Amino acid sequence: MRHKFAKEVLFVVSLSLNKADSLRYSEILACDQTVREFGPSQAFHDSVTAAFNFDVAHENARTKLRAFLSKLMKDLGELQSLILLFFENLTLDGPVLLSLHRNFFARALHENPVNPMRGMFGPSFLSGYRSATTLVRMVKEIYEENSFLVVRMWPIWAHCLVALVMLGAVAQTPTCSLAKQALTDFDLTFELFIKAQEHPVVKLGLVSRFVTPLPI
Repeated sequence: MRHKFAKEVLFVVSLSLNKADSLRYSEILACDQTVREFGPSQAFHDSVTAAFNFDVAHENARTKLRAFLSKLMKDLGELQSLILLFFENLTLDGPVLLSLHRNFFARALHENPVNPMRGMFGPSFLSGYRSATTLVRMVKEIYEENSFLVVRMWPIWAHCLVALVMLGAVAQTPTCSLAKQALTDFDLTFELFIKAQEHPVVKLGLVSRFVTPLPI
């Protein structure tokens, strides 16, 4: 699944973002569509459908699957690798959308702080905000179920940090209608980072023996 995503989505997005010519906003929206149109691989779809009777092609089913995985994490056993695989596949598109839209997200917020969604770059603001909130809430839910697994997935934490900055930008813009909710999500994510810093894996892990954690 990850290799298919890298070939069909990341490769296309990387070519657009790293070319020498100036990037048109229409190309950003085209990349956004490419990311959103990417669905689960047939093998992944068939395995989930057969095992759990879920059709992961639909968003409501993906939501139910995330809730189901949270329950499974209470008793990992032999399901650890399977849960990790599902979690990675459910979070493939979020980080890409964050990277794709964060610059225009900031421009939308700067040009129209009262209602960033009404400006030219409104689609980027909406996509960036939704991706940020979805990612941090999902990580928080699964971290609470099994922190020993999630705390080892450092790329997810890196993307959560990007999401945290974007939420903070909205929260400090009081004229924006989403500021209050953004502040709530910001506080919850900030508390999650504090919890993770005190986690035994972080405090007693190999990296922590050589690197002093930055004070928060």
